[in-house]
Amino acid sequence: MKTAFLFFALILTTSFTTSYAQTADEIINKYLTVTGGVENWKKLEGIKMSAKVNQGGMDIPLDIFNLKDGRQMTSISFQGKP
Repeated sequence: MKTAFLFFALILTTSFTTSYAQTADEIINKYLTVTGGVENWKKLEGIKMSAKVNQGGMDIPLDIFNLKDGRQMTSISFQGKP
């Protein structure tokens, strides 16, 4: 009896949680809408990422550029010299 009740409770719980789940397309469309829309994403020519690496007590800043056509460039400034 106890096993049947636990099994029924498990089935009931999982059926409620899956009924409110979002699909991958809904999540992607919501993200694109919040970040400016598909048209603005299509207008992008490249992305710049900035980071700082701490090596041996020194902070080394770097910039990574990724262009739409696949080109990539990394710019590292070591001891103030690019």
